[in-house]
Amino acid sequence: MNRREFLIGSAALTSVAIAEEKTTDGGFADVSWAERPDRDVPVLPPGAIDGERFATRCLGCHLCVAACPAKILRPSTKFSRLGKVELDFRYGFCKPTCTTCGSVCPVNAITALSVEEKRNVHVGHAVWKRDRCLRTVDGTQCHACEKHCPVKAIKLIEGFPVIDRDRCIGCGACEHYCPARPSTAITVKGFPKHRTVRPIAEADLVAEMRAQFETGKTLVVAKDGVIAFMSEAHMIEPLQEIQARQPRLLRGALVMDKVVGKAAAKIYAEAGIRKLFTPVIAENAIRFLGERGIAVVAGEIVEKILNRDRTGECPLDAAIGEL
Repeated sequence: MNRREFLIGSAALTSVAIAEEKTTDGGFADVSWAERPDRDVPVLPPGAIDGERFATRCLGCHLCVAACPAKILRPSTKFSRLGKVELDFRYGFCKPTCTTCGSVCPVNAITALSVEEKRNVHVGHAVWKRDRCLRTVDGTQCHACEKHCPVKAIKLIEGFPVIDRDRCIGCGACEHYCPARPSTAITVKGFPKHRTVRPIAEADLVAEMRAQFETGKTLVVAKDGVIAFMSEAHMIEPLQEIQARQPRLLRGALVMDKVVGKAAAKIYAEAGIRKLFTPVIAENAIRFLGERGIAVVAGEIVEKILNRDRTGECPLDAAIGEL
């Protein structure tokens, strides 16, 4: 380490220490800081691409540190990378819509990304520690990580967080908002090389849904480029399950349903699905959905959906009456 690097590191450590002395919960009371995670691999800003490349190119000028709106870009305190920039989620998290650091970097150590490009860059993934979680330690019904995840990569299943690593972008919102102390129960593990994940095209996603449909599934729901729900149950039982467990799942989703009558159409319209694929749909159901701006791709349009004995209209549809 040369003299310049030492001075930069010393100044950075001093500024961090001063900031930590002023920690409040918004100005009303002092609160405790979480311990800074000891990461083997630092979490680097989107656009850094590769740890080795970043270490070689970064000058330690800290223009990105000064410009970061969330104040999460901080000089490392580790001797091996002292003065080099990394993400510190104690101050906030990396918002998917922010591209400031790449726009101010003078040497392209952080590549400038568009908002769309950044959404596909994964800088790390979240890791949950059961023995630190407030739900385990004292039974507190905390849901901070699920509530604040901007990409919905965290779901509470049977009361505990489950992380979808394919969806997690490593933004650090979960780590920032986790109230567990002295160490947060959820931290971000950095990737040595960032991963660029391209969303699957709708045609490919529909083909994947159809493949599942052909194995006996009666309902397949896809959202945000992935299949999010499948069921082999009949009538509207799968929809009732979704409404009970994941009421927001259908909004903006692609849906493939075996048979769609008036009852199902009403649920889909109220939920706000984006597009429906079905082999069979009732006349009034497709009209009802079309009037509400929901695209429908149907194999056969029938006058009405019959009951299992084919002696009359489906009882659920009959109970609804006219749409």
